[in-house]
Amino acid sequence: MRKQKRRGLIFGLLAFSLAIFTGFLFSSQIEALERQVGDMQQVVVAKTSIAPRTLITADMLETRQVPRMYAHPSYVQSISDVADQRVAVVALEQGTIVRQSDVALTSGLEDGWRAISIGVNPVAVLVDRVSPGSRVDIIVSYETSFLDREGKEVKTKRAVTLLNDIEVLAVNGTPQSKTTPAPDVNAATETEEDSSGGLGIFGPPPDVSDSSGSFSSPYGLRDSVVIATLKVTPDQAQQLAYHDTFATDIRLSLRRNDDRAVEPLKPTSQEDFQ
Repeated sequence: MRKQKRRGLIFGLLAFSLAIFTGFLFSSQIEALERQVGDMQQVVVAKTSIAPRTLITADMLETRQVPRMYAHPSYVQSISDVADQRVAVVALEQGTIVRQSDVALTSGLEDGWRAISIGVNPVAVLVDRVSPGSRVDIIVSYETSFLDREGKEVKTKRAVTLLNDIEVLAVNGTPQSKTTPAPDVNAATETEEDSSGGLGIFGPPPDVSDSSGSFSSPYGLRDSVVIATLKVTPDQAQQLAYHDTFATDIRLSLRRNDDRAVEPLKPTSQEDFQ
């Protein structure tokens, strides 16, 4: 009986010692991992999917912790910095880390003015360096048709300066394409270059051509755009909304900030080069 008690006591001490040793190893591993990762930083993520041009409210957002060493400076850190003050510039899927370039300011507009975000040709932003505060002309290209002298329909392409001297409020410098994935909070350990894409406003690529070879999809030839937020009048906003949907290309032509002259230009068409 005593031998059994002694044996049970020995096994109990061994089990207790093993538990302490295992706990010590686990604690050491956790501490080593924390030292390797470093401090954590709060970031704001989309709690639900947010469509472009939607006013962002607090119930659409939540906060999570990511390692500070992987947190890019562009990540929004506080819900109060965004909620009820900004609109989404690009589509934000659930779980997407919200960046400063993903949202645009809505407040601060004088009476009679509107802020509208549209997809524009990336060249203006990436090469011409259009940025918030810049003043631009807006040139749209589109397909149209007219009747010739014999009454036959002739298809043509046309470019026209739609608006002059428009102020840029915000620019998302990352091109948005029809197939670019959005950054995910689970991919926070990736570099910003790897995770800076967004779904944009397009979704999956549609079949953009019909049997006649003309382009008829809502976004035409614009496979890649940069989102620009512009300060316009209600009438100008309506014009831009139309061309953002149906134009084959929208370009921003950078102006000098002190050049406020508006010179009417006739449209350029395909026939001008024949």
